[in-house]
Amino acid sequence: MPEKARATVLDRSFATDLVPGDCEYRVALPPGYAAERESPYPFLLVMHGGGGSRDFLSAVLPALEEAWNAGNLDPCVAACMTAARSFYMDYRDGTESWETLMVTEFLSAVRDEFHCATERGKVAVTGVSMGGMGSLRLAFKHPHLVGTVASLEPATESSLAYESLTPVDTFYRQDMYMEKFGKDGRIDTEYWAANNPATIAATAPERLRNTAIYIEAGSEDGFELHRGTEFVHRVLWDNDIKHEYHHILGADHIGKTLEERTRYALDFIGRQWNPPPADQEVAEFRRLIAPMRQQAGLEP
Repeated sequence: MPEKARATVLDRSFATDLVPGDCEYRVALPPGYAAERESPYPFLLVMHGGGGSRDFLSAVLPALEEAWNAGNLDPCVAACMTAARSFYMDYRDGTESWETLMVTEFLSAVRDEFHCATERGKVAVTGVSMGGMGSLRLAFKHPHLVGTVASLEPATESSLAYESLTPVDTFYRQDMYMEKFGKDGRIDTEYWAANNPATIAATAPERLRNTAIYIEAGSEDGFELHRGTEFVHRVLWDNDIKHEYHHILGADHIGKTLEERTRYALDFIGRQWNPPPADQEVAEFRRLIAPMRQQAGLEP
């Protein structure tokens, strides 16, 4: 059996005034990448967990190549930016601006060099843990940029307000809140809310009506991130924001389950970029039950 084609992996960096040091990132180009292709490649933003780096893209690459080879994901340009333990956010005191870096200079740098999409419907973001939180924040705050988000075990808290947080929400990063959300020695609770994915969704749900959202977490997550993920799910549900949610029985924050979970997340993105044909059996079912739904006032 011939060996399957592999991605081309490139490292890049550029100077920036938005964060300490240079912006370093890794790009994976699909097999047969052609810069002169008529239509741009879909664009996949990959966000690593806390303390990680652009190396995370290489960890995701086997699943990415598998999805390409299986036809479950259209060939795309994938990029991952090193963000340390920044939460991918702009710090309240103005010292570091990671979110601004990502949505301006970083996106521009990748798009200037590589032939990838700007149309939101062909742009997706995925991440794990801190990257899962960052991917939700990016998609929820900038829906004009991102059409699909697949968030694995996002590091989000189970609250709409900072004042309601408990140690089970914060124990693994209690030392980080002042750095990210503090100014003049105090936590800016309004700023926390403005950057909390659940609060963003609850405050302006209409902005997410056309965003494809997938969230998941393991039932045994050692950082208790299943609590925050469930909370985001409930906020989305209560605000009639369609999404897909998985609570994976027995799965923890790390371990072998993440391989399959990553594959599923990529397949979810693939279905948004290249929707399957209409299911005629479903169409007939909907036709048959239409009178009942109309009588119940569920549709005109």
